[in-house]
Amino acid sequence: MTVDEFIDSNNIEYVDRLYIDTEGLDCYIVDTIDLSKNRIGVIHFEHMHSGNTFDNGDSDIYRKIVQKLFNNGFKIQRNQGDRLLASNLALFSKALQRTDGIKNCIEFGANIGMNLKAL
Repeated sequence: MTVDEFIDSNNIEYVDRLYIDTEGLDCYIVDTIDLSKNRIGVIHFEHMHSGNTFDNGDSDIYRKIVQKLFNNGFKIQRNQGDRLLASNLALFSKALQRTDGIKNCIEFGANIGMNLKAL
């Protein structure tokens, strides 16, 4: 199932943030998304090893995705820093207000743990 198929099948009108961390397949997943529909606000994805296990993230598919994102009005930023932490704090604050609370949290695939820092 593609991201577009998931969004369509669940009648999701807009995604504020899409997080992708699929150990080297992230760029290929972003490549399948129809960005012209303008229904995703921010896409967080990992680009290291996007070409193969030993690359540093500067692969042909990564360059293709960067161009695709720029062409559709997205900005490219590193997944770190106070700005992202503040953004994650705001996102999780809204989400947690709708729950009865959580007792524990596990973040899989975190490259620097920004979600856990926010929580």
